[in-house]
Amino acid sequence: MAVGLAREADVTFPAGPRMQVSRSATVLVGRVSGYRQEVTSRSSPEGGGPVEWAVSGELVRHRVLKGERLVGPVPFERAERAPWLSAGLSPSSWERSYGNLTDRGQAVMFLGPGPDRPVLTIVPTADGDRDLAGLVADIVRFRALPRSED
Repeated sequence: MAVGLAREADVTFPAGPRMQVSRSATVLVGRVSGYRQEVTSRSSPEGGGPVEWAVSGELVRHRVLKGERLVGPVPFERAERAPWLSAGLSPSSWERSYGNLTDRGQAVMFLGPGPDRPVLTIVPTADGDRDLAGLVADIVRFRALPRSED
């Protein structure tokens, strides 16, 4: 039954935390440190408000939700944009729903396979309905359950 439900969820929800967990070799939750923001686009050439920017920093004090333990800070870069811009643009809509990274904020980092473990994405997490870390931990536990073929 669990396998059937998992397959149905994969078809119904082709993007989102569940699929990101599936694609990731390692998932970490920790604190953003060394936060830097560089504006890449403004609302007008005359210096309007920022509409797109790049953030970078490191994930520190992290714990493993899936995969192998990593030692030390893990660097990242992420493109962000104003929330009022077109929903069809990156990052994906489920990521945008968690907002933007903040200095010293908590985040969930999804890493790919291989020795260099590329950062697939990093998404803010918080409490309540913004508890991505709790949701991802639940997904990882669910996927670890023994599966019975119907």
